[in-house]
Amino acid sequence: MYIVYIVVALLIVLYIRGLIISSKEKKKQQEKIKKQYGRILNKDYSFQGKNHRNALVKLHEGQEGLLDDITWNDLEMDRIFERIDSCKSAAGEEDLYYRLHDVGNVDEEYKKLINELEEYEDARFELTLSLCKLGYLKKLSPYDYLEFLTKQKKKHSVRDILMDLLFIPLIALSFIYPLPGAAAVFVLLVINIFIYFHDKRVLDGLLVSLSFIVRVSEQGLWLASKKYSFLTDYNERLNGLTGLFKAVKQSGSYLIASGRNNTGASASSSPIEMVLNYINMALHIDLIQYRHMLGRLSGHKEDYEWLIRLLGSLDSAISVASYRKSLQNGFCEPVITGDKAQSLNIQEGYHPLIKKPVMNSIATDKGVLLTGSNASGKSTFLRMVAINAIMAQTIHTVCAKSYKAPKYKIYSSIALTDNLLGGESYFIVEIKSLKRILDSAKDNEPVLCFVDEVLRGTNTVERISASKVILESLNSMNVLCFAATHDGELCELLNDSYENYHFEESIVDSDISFDYMLKKGPASTRNALLLLRSYGYDKDLIDKAENVAYKLDLKLN
Repeated sequence: MYIVYIVVALLIVLYIRGLIISSKEKKKQQEKIKKQYGRILNKDYSFQGKNHRNALVKLHEGQEGLLDDITWNDLEMDRIFERIDSCKSAAGEEDLYYRLHDVGNVDEEYKKLINELEEYEDARFELTLSLCKLGYLKKLSPYDYLEFLTKQKKKHSVRDILMDLLFIPLIALSFIYPLPGAAAVFVLLVINIFIYFHDKRVLDGLLVSLSFIVRVSEQGLWLASKKYSFLTDYNERLNGLTGLFKAVKQSGSYLIASGRNNTGASASSSPIEMVLNYINMALHIDLIQYRHMLGRLSGHKEDYEWLIRLLGSLDSAISVASYRKSLQNGFCEPVITGDKAQSLNIQEGYHPLIKKPVMNSIATDKGVLLTGSNASGKSTFLRMVAINAIMAQTIHTVCAKSYKAPKYKIYSSIALTDNLLGGESYFIVEIKSLKRILDSAKDNEPVLCFVDEVLRGTNTVERISASKVILESLNSMNVLCFAATHDGELCELLNDSYENYHFEESIVDSDISFDYMLKKGPASTRNALLLLRSYGYDKDLIDKAENVAYKLDLKLN
């Protein structure tokens, strides 16, 4: 009797210890979440490749208004995403990654959601804690797991249930005729175990999918119980799906408790899991529950996709709100006009990845031609305007004092390279990149494009003549083009159709410095040879180069 008391006392102590540890962990997590809001997280993305982030983008492949790969890579948008991202779930990360691509959909409801989550701190904190339970998936996208699970073949469990019921009369028989009854029970048990190890292969590798769908169901039930103002438009559908969520949660929870890992091997890390595994072998309860869960999921793939997207939107909106708070140089909400005519007004804009940025402003309703010496800030300015235009149309957050423009299709041709695998030279890659912008401009929708060093891959005469014609063509369409060039001749040739701006350097005792401030008019200086000198190139080499440049200037002028 004393042993029973000792065991009970030990179990009580272990239970209390577990509660204390759980309480400490929860408190620690709450403090961490509070500290993280409004800070740069520098998350580890080593286990999450672009394919994982890219799932929603792939699902919407071919949709109008998505940024193309050239523009995304030109502007280093992966780095922008990582700077903004503080999501607590895979669904949130994928939603944010997709939204940063979707410049064609200026989602006002998402803007409202971000603003409400900024304002209601308690709701935001409670929601963040809940989203942490949804968690990450290291291998596939949430949508891939859902697709995988809903494509499983559906089978009935009538045979398993009838065989389980058969144990009742056989066990009763063993009380009347012990030996034959026990033998019959044993034979039925062996048959069930044999069938189990044959059929259980359907569960091999499914635990991750099952576990995720259970967590999604739990989040659906939790959201349905809340009366947040920002959930008003979703409450009716959430409430209508609570029966489904409960059924899936109940079925899936037993499967997870059985302790299967994602290789299909049975686990025995705890006494409860070990007991459940033996019960499953004898009675096939996990197989019955699995089939029941698939039955409940049947026909509800779209409902779960909707719920995953809702959870992702909430998570990404909190991330954007946190990003806004982290911007030490401030931000603004953009004004997206309904105009079809091209225009753009950005005041005190800055590049979101530069720690100590220089603010620049520009207001224009015609093309902009940028000139200036090397390293003076032309490319950074192009990227600054382009990135802020993208963030304006996707996450309603601009790194500037103010931003006003219509909704644009956005393209760039900035950081191109040779396509060695495709056997294409730099020039071929460049003309293809420019062609896609010209083709898009034919749709009569406003286009905002950014071109760095137009046709740099060919000779001077043909570059200038072709650049003039291409830039004039863009300007004659419904396109607002920002182009940077070292060809000062273009400033005169395009003076009627483009506004001229430039960046310049200051030279003191052969030392070069830049203020990175945008200035009106074309550039009047160059600095390539001075940069060579400042980086320690041989003096004789520089002198010879300067002599050649002087002779060329005389010849051209």
